[in-house]
Amino acid sequence: MEKKWALVTGASGGIGLALARQLAARNYDLVLVARSKDALEGLALELRQAGREVLVCAMDLSRPDAAQQLFAQTEAKSIKPEVLINNAGIGCHGKFLDAPSQTLIDMLRLNTEALVMLSHLYGKEMKTRKRGYMLQVASTAAFQPLPYYGLYAATKSLVLSFSRSLSFESSADGVSSTALCPGPTATGFFLRANHTVAGSFARMMMTPEDVAAQGLEAMFARRDVCVAGLTNKISSQIPRFLPTRWLMRGAATVMK
Repeated sequence: MEKKWALVTGASGGIGLALARQLAARNYDLVLVARSKDALEGLALELRQAGREVLVCAMDLSRPDAAQQLFAQTEAKSIKPEVLINNAGIGCHGKFLDAPSQTLIDMLRLNTEALVMLSHLYGKEMKTRKRGYMLQVASTAAFQPLPYYGLYAATKSLVLSFSRSLSFESSADGVSSTALCPGPTATGFFLRANHTVAGSFARMMMTPEDVAAQGLEAMFARRDVCVAGLTNKISSQIPRFLPTRWLMRGAATVMK
């Protein structure tokens, strides 16, 4: 039988780690991508002991040409992923004008440029084979402007819109793209974004495992969008009914 491969970016922790484990349980061999080689090697050892073949690619996808370099590595190994998980992403908490410019550029490159280029490179192969699944990890932040996470929310809006149109265009070729929109999740995201969370905001967080399970179920069902969690599904609909200014005031109170 032909091997089934899945490529997961941001696989060293959080939702990406959960996605990699759950794909391995579905008998996929894995290409694991993240900056932390040690974390990836630890996960690779775990998955290999469970009988899976694993390729570790330690790289920073925010670097120019990183997507092309990753594609070249998998091509050299004759690996043709049936599943592409674009999970890698970062946020930056605080006022836009106070943020370091390099942090903003890195976020744009990682959250959007790398995702788009990987979708293009691997999507063309999927089209040739007439079979493929993509999971684009967006956010509930994609549904409205989000003060103190303004650029991050904008990148996720791009991911959501791009993924939906890509899936529409590619459905006849056997290729789908599902936008996974989690809300607050118990990962290292907020720590890396320099955002301390507590109280009710912390208590409402979903686990990465629950988010990953819902995302994979939606992806294999070839659904366009998956908003993880009932509370998040409800909140994602609110922007349809309230003025944007009201929404931003409420969001600013929580995010500040």
